[in-house]
Amino acid sequence: MIPVLKVFGLVNVALMFLPQLKFRGTKYFHYFIVLALLDPFFLLLHFAFNITSFHYMPIATAILLFALPVKDRKYVLLAIVSIILVLPHISEYNFLAPLTTVIISALIINYFFEQILFDYKSSHAIPLFLPVLILCTVVDSIKISLYYSNLPFLTEYYIWFLVFGFISTLLLFYFGAGKKLQLKALHVHENDLKEEKNDDLGPLENLHIYKIDKNDPFYELTNAELRVLELLGEGCKSTEIAERLFISKKTVYFHCGKLKEKLNINSSRSLTKYSIENSHKFIKKHQTGKSASA
Repeated sequence: MIPVLKVFGLVNVALMFLPQLKFRGTKYFHYFIVLALLDPFFLLLHFAFNITSFHYMPIATAILLFALPVKDRKYVLLAIVSIILVLPHISEYNFLAPLTTVIISALIINYFFEQILFDYKSSHAIPLFLPVLILCTVVDSIKISLYYSNLPFLTEYYIWFLVFGFISTLLLFYFGAGKKLQLKALHVHENDLKEEKNDDLGPLENLHIYKIDKNDPFYELTNAELRVLELLGEGCKSTEIAERLFISKKTVYFHCGKLKEKLNINSSRSLTKYSIENSHKFIKKHQTGKSASA
């Protein structure tokens, strides 16, 4: 059974590099790199340098916390400084290693929950990979606690932890950064619907509001460019747009450059103004997309 576990463990380590293919260019890319390197790094420390897991576990979770795209780094640095202060005493007090590891894991889980709430408030959708990461962090915390408190039990049932790791890695690869769970449909105000119904009865000068002009460059924009333009009109900065769309700031700048080129606009301020002035086109675009999919 032990050779099987070793092979299964090596397969899991290799598969951890798969999600990076789906998260390249997103703010979570560095986190997945660290996540994939931790197990090989642990094996190197353990077999080559005989470093015990008492020191490894807290350091590993601290590195994961540092790899998260957290805006306020002072709390991350505070956690790392605490780890450095605690490390010399870990061998003397057995409870320090699991306690420190679980606390940092709780901070990581809290960050993922904050991201879920942020996405829900902005788009009423949840990126499906975030619940998987939360579950992975919880299971890893349980595994670490068992390592320090009940190693025979962990050894006996370790195969199930490997199976969970295998399944969760494949889910992360399958979901990627783009798949989301829509919890609430886009809401269209009743006044907007009335205005559209009465469109044919209104004055001729207002007909251009909902009429689609095929020569309008707006309708030649890609979905990604439209989303960036819409968020600009909502007052979002480049960093906020990157976070909400799970893309890098460089990608946001690239889309903004293409938008200026296609719409013949020279400045970012004019681009934002254009988005606000043409907000009705986004509503029409959404409705056209819904009717086409139906």
